[in-house]
Amino acid sequence: MARITRHARKRFKQRLGVHKTDTNKNANRALRDGVSQRDVRGDISRFMAALYFRNRTCNNIRLYNGMVYVFAKETLITVFPIPYRFREDAAEAQKRKEQSNEENRSSADAIDRTKGKAAQD
Repeated sequence: MARITRHARKRFKQRLGVHKTDTNKNANRALRDGVSQRDVRGDISRFMAALYFRNRTCNNIRLYNGMVYVFAKETLITVFPIPYRFREDAAEAQKRKEQSNEENRSSADAIDRTKGKAAQD
């Protein structure tokens, strides 16, 4: 579960117009489902590396729903929009990650079903 700094709450309200209760939900979703640097290649990966090297305490940078979420471990530090030139790449990476997550869930469900049948026999 993500912790959220006062600065991050202020930036959520300023940049997304999100209420405090929704801030927690969005931060947790970004932490869980957001695109990390290992999920992308090319210029967008270099952009994320540059963010890390500006401040090394922010070691967990995620792209989620058109925004950059900057975490220090599981504490959300700030949120800002993805630069325009990276938006398409970020959206494609998000789709790939969602498809991968769906495939993993469906294969896990299949394994659970086979275990359940084996236990019945």
